[in-house]
Amino acid sequence: MAAQGDGTTGGNAQITHVGGEAPPADWRKYVRVGLWLVLALLTALLLLRNSQTVEVDLLFGTLDVPLFVALGLAVVLGALLGGSFLYFAGKRKSRAAAKTKKKDK
Repeated sequence: MAAQGDGTTGGNAQITHVGGEAPPADWRKYVRVGLWLVLALLTALLLLRNSQTVEVDLLFGTLDVPLFVALGLAVVLGALLGGSFLYFAGKRKSRAAAKTKKKDK
């Protein structure tokens, strides 16, 4: 990185990337992280606002648990199911691409 300036403006030197161009900002990454943070905050607020005890019917009986525990488990199970779906869909897609690549050779 090189500082460029005419020396007369004091501390107003412009910092540029090698080659004279500024590096491209990967704004999508920041938006994605920001959205995940907002989602996490909203989920935490939802869980914290629901502290009453509820009865949860399971296959083998019933439990009395705070509602935020039941909601938290539902969120975790949903994330695991969604993540596993994306994982296996990506794996199937990569397998199909490898098969097509092998066939083209």
